[in-house]
Amino acid sequence: MTTIKTIEINDSNIEWFEISGTDYGTDFDFDDVEIFGITKDNRILDCDGCPLTHGDRLEQAVRNSLEEWQREAKTKVKTVR
Repeated sequence: MTTIKTIEINDSNIEWFEISGTDYGTDFDFDDVEIFGITKDNRILDCDGCPLTHGDRLEQAVRNSLEEWQREAKTKVKTVR
């Protein structure tokens, strides 16, 4: 299971976040805490602002982690209501 923490949304509308843990869909283990960004057009960026290769294991692990995080957030909202 991964943990995600939002860092900021910058002037270019890139949302930067930290990911740690393991994505079980790809069995990818994030080293300690790694930083990624997501653009408005849904591209995943590494900590240097370079786009990850679409479809590679790391890019899929980041997407899986984000989807899991969003599902959990929706579940928490439904529980509170």
